Amino acid sequence: MIDLHPTTLLCYRCSASTWERVDTVEEVHRGRVFRQDVVACCFCGVLQRVEAAAVPAAEARRADHDEFRFQFGRFQGMTFAEADAQPNGRRYLEVMMGKNEKLRSRIAEYLAGSCS
Repeated sequence: MIDLHPTTLLCYRCSASTWERVDTVEEVHRGRVFRQDVVACCFCGVLQRVEAAAVPAAEARRADHDEFRFQFGRFQGMTFAEADAQPNGRRYLEVMMGKNEKLRSRIAEYLAGSCS
């Protein structure tokens, strides 16, 4: 199972904000231990080292649908709610739900919550 970690850290290649921890590196320098996580961007796969505190532990929190921002397409940079408020935004979400496996459950959860 992939462990996703939404953070405020943006990918320098695609500006995504969701990362997967792939490794932890500990280095000893002058008697001090420095711990960093190696994270991979979930969209373009670029690797980056970050301070261990920058990526929350797996049990700390799960991505909320309002934190996601589209990294592509007509509504690039918008959350589900912002895209939904645009002309034809609801239709766009429905089409994306049918075409994008990674977003299917998150969009369905958002649509179910916004209709009630």
